This record gives sequence, C-alpha cells and structure tokens, in this order.
Amino acid sequence: LPLAEYLRGTGLDFGAVQRQGHSVLHKAAWGGHLPLVKFLHKELEMMDDATDGAGNYAADIADMANSRRHTAVAAYLRMNCAVDRARSLAVLG
Repeated sequence: LPLAEYLRGTGLDFGAVQRQGHSVLHKAAWGGHLPLVKFLHKELEMMDDATDGAGNYAADIADMANSRRHTAVAAYLRMNCAVDRARSLAVLG
C-alpha cells in the first residue's frame, strides 16, 4: 500500500480506465489484492459501480480467478462496494 499512498499524493487519477474498460479496482480485484481493494474503497471512496468492456464489475473479475483470496475480494466488493446494495441499505436506514 505504500505505492498506492505515494501515487495518491501525486494526484494520480485513480478513476482512469484502460482500453478494456478496467479501472484500478478491476485490476486490484483481478490480482486478488484485498488490502488494496479496501484502500481504494475506504480511502478513495471507490465503489464497484462500473463495468468493463465485457460488462464485468470488479467483483465479477475476482470471481473469474476462482481462488480463496479472489473469493474474499469478490465477497468484500459485493458486501461493501456494490452501489445497489448501498442504496437499498440507505432506504432501510
């Protein structure tokens, strides 16, 4: 996470996407990097609300790897970063 902190300090646009539509959140999910996913969510308020060019959310990308750490990333994203879930909880209070 020191590199993520450093890059944040440089003003890097963490919301940028590459040609397949992957954001930094997609890439962290693909790598199974739960601490980075949590940093992006908690520190940069990133939500899993954008699909890539194939229609995949970051949680979907994590599921594709089918390992324990990727499953943990997908679960975190769905529990904490899913916009529809956040809206529903806001309504419920």
